[in-house]
Amino acid sequence: MGAWARLFRRGDGFLGVQLLRDLEEPTRFVTIDRWRSRDAFTAFMTQHRALYVALDEKLADLTLTEMRLGDCE
Repeated sequence: MGAWARLFRRGDGFLGVQLLRDLEEPTRFVTIDRWRSRDAFTAFMTQHRALYVALDEKLADLTLTEMRLGDCE
């Protein structure tokens, strides 16, 4: 289990993380973070924002660009 999944497991309503690699551009990845609801994710971020930011900064060298795609059902 990766660092993000370990952090997200602290939140009630976390369902899992999926990491997908682009078949045409093997250095490009998409992560899908699954939560029971948008409210569950919002509650997690309210409670654990500092840890989220710290982990994002710690792993910044692994990311060239990052883009939020949105919320889906």
